[in-house]
This record gives sequence, structure tokens and C-alpha cells, in this order.
Amino acid sequence: MRLAATTGRLRRLRPLSVPTVPVAMHNGECKGNEMSDRQASLFLKRGSLSSRSTASVLAMVVLGGAAAWGAVGALAQRSARHPLTAIAAHTVSVREAVHASEVISRQGNSFVNERGRGTGTFNCPAQVQVRISYTNGSIDLTCLTGSGSLSGGGKLSYFTAGATATFTGTLAIMHGTGKYAHARGRLHVEGSMVRKTFALSATVDGPMSY
Repeated sequence: MRLAATTGRLRRLRPLSVPTVPVAMHNGECKGNEMSDRQASLFLKRGSLSSRSTASVLAMVVLGGAAAWGAVGALAQRSARHPLTAIAAHTVSVREAVHASEVISRQGNSFVNERGRGTGTFNCPAQVQVRISYTNGSIDLTCLTGSGSLSGGGKLSYFTAGATATFTGTLAIMHGTGKYAHARGRLHVEGSMVRKTFALSATVDGPMSY
């Protein structure tokens, strides 16, 4: 009798089914009919999602949230132990007197490339190139310090007065090596040149960061 009752119960069990939701197309978009509260209640009563499954899903959500918060806490502790530090740029007030008279090469009176030395902030060997076109010109200066090199260039206003020419302009520091690899600055330059020998004297001054 017990076997017959059990068999009867098994016959009365129906397989679980998932209710279908009608879907309609409107202007290329899918429009699904929302399930009513009554349909949702019947669906749950039919056992589509058991209480045990619901508990499992909730447990997964809670554990996932705990893991995420744990990762955030670990990152915060690591940041506290190893804080990021900004590297502040050094700034120096440059004042260098450059004297050059050893001519390496030249082209008439329009270009001269010569060696010399600077005294002041860097006390370094220097190389100067000057280009002249009537009352305008340009200058390129390289200073070889014990901690690295500095290079810059700029435009000049050039004036001739007898045997000596004078010039003034701006020198932009654009490149460096070693300690001055990131050097930048905009310096004032002025000086004079003996037209016959091309001996040059110039003063360079202004702020520079590196």
C-alpha cells in the first residue's frame, strides 16, 4: 500500500516549467509584456525557484560583496604604507658670464662657431654659435657642467657700432643631460663681439628649473 501511495504521488508530480512571456516587435525594438503580480505569484508557487536556491543566491551576493570590500581595504592599507610622493622641481637663478674667442668655424661675417668658458653659476666650458643677418641674429649655447650638459637657443637683436657689435635677446633652455636632463628656462642674454676677431663676451641670467 505504501508503494502504491508513493507511486501515486510521483505520478501527480509535474515537471517544472518556465512561463513564457510574449514578445512583440515595435519599430525594430523588442517589447515584452510585463508579468502581472498574479502570474509572478503562481510562478513562484509552482516551484521555479526553491527557497534553497534563493538562499544560495543571497549567500553568493553577500560573499562577493565581502570580498570586494576586503580588496578595497587591502588597497587602502597598501597606499597608507607606501604613499605617493611628488618630486618637486629644483629652481636656480642663473647668472653666467661667457667669454669665447677660440673660433672653430665661420662663414664670412654671418656665422661663427667658437669655444670659450663660462664663470658664475656653472663655471663650465662653453660652445657658442652666432648667426647674423643685418640687425637680426640667433644664438645657440651649450654649457658642459660636471653634472651634465645644458643647451639652449634664441633670437637676437644685433647692432653694429664701428669695430664692435652688440646684441641682446632671449635664450631658451631646451635640452640637458645628466642632472639637467629635464632643465627648462627662459633666460636673458646680452653681450658684444669684436668684429675682426669674433671674440665674444655675453651675460646670461634668469630662472631655470630642472
